Amino acid sequence: MPNILELKNIHQTYKNEEGVNRPVLDDVDFMLQEGTCRAILGMSGCGKTTLCRIMAGIEKPSGGLVRYKGEKINWKSISRNKIQMVFQNSLDAVPGYMTSYEILKEPLKNFFKCSKEKIWSKIVEMLKAVGLSEEYTGLYPRQLSGGEIQRICILRALIAEPEILILDESLSGLDIFTENKLLNYLSDIKVKKHLSIIFISHSIESAYYIADGITVMDKGRIIEEIDDISLFSELCHPFTSRLMHGLPISASATQDYNFYLERFKKGDTRLVTVKPGHRIEL
Repeated sequence: MPNILELKNIHQTYKNEEGVNRPVLDDVDFMLQEGTCRAILGMSGCGKTTLCRIMAGIEKPSGGLVRYKGEKINWKSISRNKIQMVFQNSLDAVPGYMTSYEILKEPLKNFFKCSKEKIWSKIVEMLKAVGLSEEYTGLYPRQLSGGEIQRICILRALIAEPEILILDESLSGLDIFTENKLLNYLSDIKVKKHLSIIFISHSIESAYYIADGITVMDKGRIIEEIDDISLFSELCHPFTSRLMHGLPISASATQDYNFYLERFKKGDTRLVTVKPGHRIEL
């Protein structure tokens, strides 16, 4: 499958309180294949969100190149519905003076020509798909729970019919039943719409369920990647192992990593392909 999104040699710096540039992303390469889901895992502050804000055009990188469908991306010409991002703090992402119906109607009015009847039926259909009844159309954000607002935000992104959906911890804080329902819904949409998804999460379980591949970040760098979830048990970087919190990982993971250290150039900061579809920073 072709890459729908590609980032090459991405750097990003922020100024600290003393006015000194602090590196946040350090020479990051990233690829997303069309119609697949790539999970990005890592601790808070590792650069996951910054990387995705660059993907979505919210931030410009200090250095590097972003390609969309093989071409250098031009944010002035690309339709804004093509790449949609859903943030973790849902309450801040929606206007408090708009009902759920008005929030969901906005992208349909902005990007498509739809009759009032079509808009209404589309919104009600999508609400029901994530466990929200028709009555929610008339409710304001302050009348909804955090999980309900989060579902509205995800639907607002999906109703724009994006080619790339970026979920930044968007399922965190949901109860297990609601999270599973959304994961199933997103998996179905991915197949039906050939949607490409970037899934940022602290949850290894959720990433394993929905993702086709996994990228692990630490301190502004990608330290391990697998392109196929079938390689999950091959993950062996020491930092990745700490993230697992006891989840199944091959008993020989430490031995594998030490073997790769000896086989390849030790201290090389580039990602090394140790097996087809499996890259590690050594």
